[in-house]
Amino acid sequence: MTSPFSRTDPLFPKISISAGLLGLCFIIFSCQNTQEAASTAPYKAVLQKGIDQGFPAYVLGVQKESLKPWIGAKGLASIEESRKVKATDRFPIASITKLFTAVTTLKLIDQGLLSLEDKVLKHLNQAEVKAIPFIESISIRQLLDHSSGIYAFNNDEAYIPTLIGPDRADNIQWTPQMFLALADSNRVAPLGKPGSGHYYGDTNYILLGLIIEKVSGQSFRKVVEKEILDVLDLRNTAYISDENHPKKVELRPDVEGYTLKSEILGTIIPMYEGFNIVNDSLYNTTEASERIDASAGMVSNAEDLLKLATAVYKDAFLSVESQAFLLEAGNGIDSLAVGEDRQGIVRAMNTSFGKIYFSSGDGPGVNTLLAFIPEKDLIIVSLTNMFGQFEEEEFVLEKIIPGIVAINDEGN
Repeated sequence: MTSPFSRTDPLFPKISISAGLLGLCFIIFSCQNTQEAASTAPYKAVLQKGIDQGFPAYVLGVQKESLKPWIGAKGLASIEESRKVKATDRFPIASITKLFTAVTTLKLIDQGLLSLEDKVLKHLNQAEVKAIPFIESISIRQLLDHSSGIYAFNNDEAYIPTLIGPDRADNIQWTPQMFLALADSNRVAPLGKPGSGHYYGDTNYILLGLIIEKVSGQSFRKVVEKEILDVLDLRNTAYISDENHPKKVELRPDVEGYTLKSEILGTIIPMYEGFNIVNDSLYNTTEASERIDASAGMVSNAEDLLKLATAVYKDAFLSVESQAFLLEAGNGIDSLAVGEDRQGIVRAMNTSFGKIYFSSGDGPGVNTLLAFIPEKDLIIVSLTNMFGQFEEEEFVLEKIIPGIVAINDEGN
């Protein structure tokens, strides 16, 4: 059959080329979609494990080598409003805040404003500081890696009831001086002598925050902003606030925080009766997020935390010496049994897939974890808006992270 178009007809090649291009584009687009689905589907299956664990919302971020990060989100940022969580949502990050304080301290050491061997009393002379046992021999090094032995107020009976218990009141504003007074030698014994072991506690980092202010001559928040937030362009990281004030380095979380009603929690403390109860099983404890600037007072999202971890673990953001101290807890840990861990600035653990460094945080309405696995060149961030199972960290370390590692091993 003769074609109705001759080869000299200009319409013929236009139609053929256009159709060919359209077909080719369709094939490429389909392949790209298939590749994306193939690469993200296993991550999404791991993400679903968080929801199956009972987390209202779960955000998971993965940075492999220098590739574009994958960030997934599932569940509800607000159960009451049926509002879905987004990958960009900000969460209170609890004790991951300490990593920002530690890195800021190390930056000031790199600039020659501080030394790891400086004694606390070289910079601070407040009465509350002087009343801490052994304070005259405690160094900045020992504050950073929790080897000072200073009493930790994290579960103190004078503090916790004002946070989530019957003594809670919105007008109670805990100051650094009030927290330090809880470690007074006339009130409590220290956890140990300086250098005798690593005793994790917020008090160490409150002292670091005050030292940073003293040597810089600026507010603690402004120094963190200058040394980290601005340099790394962390636009969703700031200090928790009821309103968004970016110029003051203050931002609201995007998620509601929930605390599980449980027998375990009930035996620890009677909960504040003013918390709204959701689904007969969760307290809405959003307003009880800890706001201790230097140790547990920040808000961030997965993208920003991946940027931070990339900078401090992999890039030359810190000096070689400071980065080595940051990673000191991992020295020789591969000789220990699988599952053994050590506390330093961050924790290091020996696992079946190699050494892992991580910071974690929990508190009313939040559980967070930020991990770096050097042998796999993997950074993983885990964020959920629930507290109270008392096994969330173990779940992430034993179920989520191994799942991510397995996916990447299969892809190599």
